[in-house]
Parts: sequence; C-alpha cells; structure tokens
Amino acid sequence: MRACLSKSFRGMGVCSDLFFCQWRQVRSSTSTVTLSQTMRRALALAERVEKGPYGPQPSPLSVERSRAVDAQGHSLRARAALGRHSFYQRSSETEELQTSGSQEFGVTFTDHMLLVRYREGRWETPAIVVRRPLELDPGSSSLQYGLQIFEGMKAYRPDPAGPETEDVVRLFRPRENLQRMYRSAARLALPLFDTETMLHLIEEYVRTEADWVPVRDLPDDLRPVSLYLRPCLISTDARLGVRRAKEALFYVIASPSLGGYYSGADPAGVALLATDEFVRAWPGGVGDAKCGGNYALGLVAQELAHAEGCHQVLWLDPERNVTEAGVMNFFVVTSAGEVLTAPLGEGLILPGIIRSAVIELIRGGSVPAQANGQPWQVVERSLHIEDLIRGIEDGRIVEAFGTGTAAMVCAVAAIKYRGRTYRLPEAADNHQRLSIRLGKAFERLLFDPGRETSAHPWIHTVQIKPTPQVASASRTQFG
Repeated sequence: MRACLSKSFRGMGVCSDLFFCQWRQVRSSTSTVTLSQTMRRALALAERVEKGPYGPQPSPLSVERSRAVDAQGHSLRARAALGRHSFYQRSSETEELQTSGSQEFGVTFTDHMLLVRYREGRWETPAIVVRRPLELDPGSSSLQYGLQIFEGMKAYRPDPAGPETEDVVRLFRPRENLQRMYRSAARLALPLFDTETMLHLIEEYVRTEADWVPVRDLPDDLRPVSLYLRPCLISTDARLGVRRAKEALFYVIASPSLGGYYSGADPAGVALLATDEFVRAWPGGVGDAKCGGNYALGLVAQELAHAEGCHQVLWLDPERNVTEAGVMNFFVVTSAGEVLTAPLGEGLILPGIIRSAVIELIRGGSVPAQANGQPWQVVERSLHIEDLIRGIEDGRIVEAFGTGTAAMVCAVAAIKYRGRTYRLPEAADNHQRLSIRLGKAFERLLFDPGRETSAHPWIHTVQIKPTPQVASASRTQFG
C-alpha cells in the first residue's frame, strides 16, 4: 500500500522534505478576513441585538439511527452508493464491487441530518435524525423573503496505510466555514450561534455518517473523493412581514462526491463567458455572504453561458472589473510571476476558504518557485476585463484558475467575451502550471496519511467511534 501512496503523490514537482518544511511556516488554522464596511456594520448590529452568549448550550445530543444497516451496523445505502469507494467494504470482495451510485455532484444524499431549532431567543436541544422532508410553514420568511444562508465543506479519508489512518476523517479548515456562516447570519438578520459548539455537532454528524465518507480506490483511481457537507440556516418565522428572524432552523445534510464538479470539461480546464449584462454583486450588497439569492440570480446567466459552449460565467462588477468565476474565486497568473485576484474589502466577492489557503501557501513559500527560480507574488487588486483580454492576447497572462470547496482548484482554458474566445496558452510541462501544483498540494494535505499532514493546523481530524451493532436511538454529550 505504501508503494501505491508513493505513486499517487509522485510527479508533484516538489521535494517532499522541502515542501513540508516550508508548509510548517503556515501555522494558523484560521486567517484574518478583510471585511467590507457593510459587513462590519451588520455584525455590530447583530451582536448588539442578540447580546450573547450564543447557543446551542452543551447538552445531550439525541441520535436517531437509520435501520437500513447490515449485521455490523453499517449503512446498506452507503455501500450501494460508494461501491469500491466504501471504506468498510474494502476486502477481497471489493473486486466485485462497482460504484452503482450517481457520479453527478449533489444527487445522492446520506441517511441522516442534523437539526438545531432556534425559538424564543435560544437554541434548543440538537438532534441527529433519519433524513426526511422538513416541515415548514408556507408563510416562513425563508420562503417569502429569502432569509436563508448555507455553507459547503468536505470530509475526507486519508489513503489507508495502517492503524494510524484506521477510521480517521479529515475536515479542511471547518472553523473558517463556520465563522463565514456566522457573518452571513449577521448580514441576513438570522440568529447568531456559537461556532465551536456547531463544530462539535458537525463532528458528531460526521461520525454518524462515517459509512458515507469515501476512500480512494488506489492505485488506479486518484480522484479526490469526499463527503460534501451542507450546513444551512433558514428562518422558520411564519409571518408575512419583513423583520429579523425570531425562529430559525440550523440543519446539515450531506452528499458523497465521487466525480468531478464540472462534468465534461476539457482536461485543459473550463471555459468562461464574461458578461457585462448580468451582475452578481454590487457595493453595499450581499456579495460577501453565502446566501441562496447570490446563486439564484446567476442561473439565467449560467444557462446563457452553456448555450454559448461555456461551463460558467466570469462575473464582472458594475465597473467591469473581474470578480468571480461562476461559484469560484478567480485567479490569473502573469508572465512576471504575479498571481492576481480580486480584493475583499468592497464586499463584491465571497471570502473563499480555498482562496485564503492558496494565498497563504504562496505567500508562505510553500509552493515551488517559478521556472526562473523567482517566487510567486500574490497581488489582491481589481482587474478590468479589457486588461484581462489584452493580457491574454499579448502573452502577459499565462494562466487562470478558479478555487472553491466543490471544485478545489480548477484550471481555466478559455474566456469568451463579446463574441470572441480567448484561449489561455497551453503549458509545455503541465506540472509547471501553478494550478496543477496547488491542486497536488491540496491533494497531499487531504489524503497523505503521514504525520506531517495529520498535524497540520489546517486539518481538523475526526476520530470515528465504533458503529453500534444494533441501529437505535441514543444520546451523547457534546460541547
């Protein structure tokens, strides 16, 4: 198995010892986020209104387990959905197992969901229950006025290499996701919550759904399989009137991710349609909050992009500066070694967790230098669409990529603007591309079973408890 691991991480273009020596310079598990004036005011108002301390308070967690399990207590649905990627079915019989579940992102869901209700100014006792439809009053302000937010994070299994990785699951910087969700709650006038308590609850939820966290099928299949976690917070106020949410529901659902986020994309990367007809965000809006409205307003533009042979939209602000690529943060690389990305301070882009990690990796010297030996330089500034196009035409812009939890690091092959397609140059050596190097760096951090990666401050390890032999309801202490 260790030979397989060596093969899976070969070709990164980095020296392992140097890589981890430099990586250790990145010590913080969370990063400082530059907030817009609008977000700062929303946070100050929410914290003044709610006054804290925020819940849920430590209390017994009720767990209702699915009865669709085998004799060892493992999920039958998970085995059928994951096939060869099922951690608990990896034996000689896996030669006969096939992945029967859908490879499409976000279609198959796990057995359970986490629920925490907010009523009368406090968070109630949390529960993990068998997944079922929500009961929601048709007058709820989440339906009427869009008072809802969500997050996206992933759970990974390191490649199996012995007892040290037996039944271990990794989360990537989950505190940053929950801190961003806290800010989104403040911006959408939803109840605030204690991020550490919610993290403990998500840990328990991951333990409950451990059967659904896939493992890579080494040595032949090196895709970054994972369990996608979707925390949500919605208003359940049954009232036809616009006001701050008085009742709410925090819940988490999950879906295994076995294939790529952009199905059918060119191996060189995705194509983006730059449009100044549609705008995703504007100053004073909610572009830096993760709320459903930001995604709904992009659907028509996305369909138009598909009609023109593109995978996603390259969003521009009202001044025609580049902001985001579909649902990803956007980076370009220049021939001078600059790595450009839009700044956070105006509130026009989402402060991405992977975006932050990319910037810290580059600035910390954890990514190999350019071919000329010079380090990369991250520059956070606006880039006008005309400058982007001219840069591609005259060879100053040599690479572009998007980053996000779902797609991780996604190369951009072409940009279409006002009827013309501008292709990014192809690299003579793909391993020299910054996007490839970053993708390999994240792959190693998430899947390498070594102690260096396990101890990295960006990795949050969840030890999985033994699955009960009999499916039943139980209670466990959290907090």
